[in-house]
Amino acid sequence: NKFISWNFQNKMLLLKAEKMYCLGETESAASLYEQSIKSARDHKFIHEEGISHELCGHFHLEMGHRLEALESFNSSVQCYINWGALAVARRLEVFVKATFCS
Repeated sequence: NKFISWNFQNKMLLLKAEKMYCLGETESAASLYEQSIKSARDHKFIHEEGISHELCGHFHLEMGHRLEALESFNSSVQCYINWGALAVARRLEVFVKATFCS
């Protein structure tokens, strides 16, 4: 139903991004991660925007795009903080510090 598609659009885009990543279709994956982030943001799903940013960060890190990864992780942390998921934000901050400051 087109009237409820906004409710799961970002989730489907994220699943497609992960699938393309697993299949080695990195250009498609990168685009789909960004679409998922935008959809979550547009529909005010801040927690799902955080998840999309985090998975996009892992994608960029594995691709060797450290700056993009760091930007994605930082955006994810901010989403988690704004949502009130402080323990999740802290977990990711510890990961980022260990990954980028070592």
